Amino acid sequence: MSGVSGSMESKNGGYMNVNCFCGKRVGVRISKSASNLNKLYFYCRDNKCGSFLGWCITTNVNSPTSNSIGDGLEVFKANLSRTIAKTKEEFMKMNEETKKLHVKLQKVKIILNQMKNCMIIMLLLLIVIVVKAL
Repeated sequence: MSGVSGSMESKNGGYMNVNCFCGKRVGVRISKSASNLNKLYFYCRDNKCGSFLGWCITTNVNSPTSNSIGDGLEVFKANLSRTIAKTKEEFMKMNEETKKLHVKLQKVKIILNQMKNCMIIMLLLLIVIVVKAL
């Protein structure tokens, strides 16, 4: 799971260190959208975890426009939401795979039972043949 950990890179205008879901450091890009023009955001450098992971979190709490705690919570919530969604998806896949394996196991049990019955019949026939030969 990605984590948010505070670290001052500079006294004024530093950003929180953020790791991606994959455990590596995130990259930073500049938004080009009209609603968030020139705002910095995090993305996965390997493009495994998504192209948008959250807005960069300023650590300059003395700035009147800074909301590092709120921004940190926003990133944490977004990352947690993605992690929960991925976990649910993986759980559903594992559940389906478990059902398939259960069906295969039942088929194997049927085959083993049939083989056991065949072995018993063959053993009885062998006993009958040996007794007749004596």
